[in-house]
Amino acid sequence: MEVSLGIGEKMFWDLVKVKPSKWQLPPWGDEGDGFWVVALAGNIAIYYNDIEHGYNVSSYTEHGSLSEYVCDQVSLIDIIANFVRSIKDS
Repeated sequence: MEVSLGIGEKMFWDLVKVKPSKWQLPPWGDEGDGFWVVALAGNIAIYYNDIEHGYNVSSYTEHGSLSEYVCDQVSLIDIIANFVRSIKDS
């Protein structure tokens, strides 16, 4: 089943998406050699937590290293929608 984004969400996604790459987050990500980062917005990374099978958000200060472990099991669509909503509300 394909889920579509609204125009604002699609524009945001096109601006922040990156080629997925593994970023470190010890000790949680050690077993799988990190987590898959799929988007960057400022100092925020959107990543896939393959332990919990969901997308999450973390700050970072160094490229390739996440700062926060989150296990909310959120869909990528919901993460993007929340970002766009927070931009509109600020």
